[in-house]
Amino acid sequence: MNEEFLAYLWRYRLLIPALETKSREPIEVLFPGDLNTDAGPDFFNARLRIGPTLWAGNVEIHVKASDWYRHGHHTDPAYRNTILHVVLHDDLCGTEKELMGLPVLELKGFYDESIYEHYRNFMGCRAWIPCAGQLRDVDRFILDQWLESKAIERLEKKTIVLRASLEQNAWNWEQTFYEFTARAFGAKVNADAFERLARSLPMKVLAQEKHDMFRLETLLFGQAGMLSGEALDDYQLRMKAEYKSLKKKYRLQPLPEGSFRFLRLRPPNFPTLRIAQFAMLIHKSLGMFSRILQCGSTEELFALVSTDCSNYWERHYRFGKASAQLPKKMGGDSLNLILVNTVIPFLFVYGREKNQQEICDRALYFLQRLPPEENTIVKNFRTAGLAVSSASGSQALLELKDKYCNVKRCLDCGIGHFLFSKRNS
Repeated sequence: MNEEFLAYLWRYRLLIPALETKSREPIEVLFPGDLNTDAGPDFFNARLRIGPTLWAGNVEIHVKASDWYRHGHHTDPAYRNTILHVVLHDDLCGTEKELMGLPVLELKGFYDESIYEHYRNFMGCRAWIPCAGQLRDVDRFILDQWLESKAIERLEKKTIVLRASLEQNAWNWEQTFYEFTARAFGAKVNADAFERLARSLPMKVLAQEKHDMFRLETLLFGQAGMLSGEALDDYQLRMKAEYKSLKKKYRLQPLPEGSFRFLRLRPPNFPTLRIAQFAMLIHKSLGMFSRILQCGSTEELFALVSTDCSNYWERHYRFGKASAQLPKKMGGDSLNLILVNTVIPFLFVYGREKNQQEICDRALYFLQRLPPEENTIVKNFRTAGLAVSSASGSQALLELKDKYCNVKRCLDCGIGHFLFSKRNS
């Protein structure tokens, strides 16, 4: 038994009625209090009737009553307004009990043991997620409500990272958006390298060369450390010569050679091709964020971030290695990830910072309109009976798996609570 489970019983009033203290005074729970996830008492602002007296204050929960002393609460001013000590075992007696002076509710006999058995089964489950075999039993309304809250929770966390970068860039929205878009082009394997590339090559430099596609590519490949070795064909040789003068003109310092990884990547995801596509995106829409703010549909967003590459890269995936001539447009799944992980969070945080709720609502609308991501987590949830139809849903599943299922926070999960409550009904 642990405190988390006891707090769950108290929070959701899963205790048998007719509660009473160890001294036989009846307890009426008018409000169990607000759960405290930081330091201090477990529940704030509870309202209880103990005997004839109405109390307002805090509630502390322990497995053993002696934990009050073991945790040092008797000397901590934060616990002075505690009105009830809820414990599984009251193991105090004599002087210590008298010094505490608190009403004590011992939970033994006041809750259904089957709830705890159900909880133990969840905690001991070795399946992919503890409720894998029960997801189909959960009411769809409960699922949709919980997933909507997790999608917003995940979006809120992304805005924390964005705000930190915006502060570093003196709230330059376009420069910060450019850096995060570069990171998105690197996907998971080369995200850090692409971000370093963007930071090594400020937008003001690219703005001066954006109309010349070859010079734009040269700047990006040169800064990526891909022009430092021996040239593998005439195109790379021309770039090397051009980069030498551009590097001197703009006083640039390239990334070390080998900063980008090719190993175990499919050719469409090679960093060379992604850099070429990124160059084309800059060529057609440098300063993109101001244009994104004007988009009213996901179709407009896709059109804005969709990109192909120059003629050379239609016949190559790497320098010096020709391939069949094919249009090298970025795939729909990759574009979808850029919208979900970069464009929409930027819109959301912009609306927050500028106090424009309409932009926040538009970001959430876009998230609901985009198709769901296809990855192992989303597929496994679908197999278990929880399918989603939008990017909002797939983002919620990623948050749910990472922050709840992986660490077995079933008691804090809306789905877990539904299943426990159903068992108890």
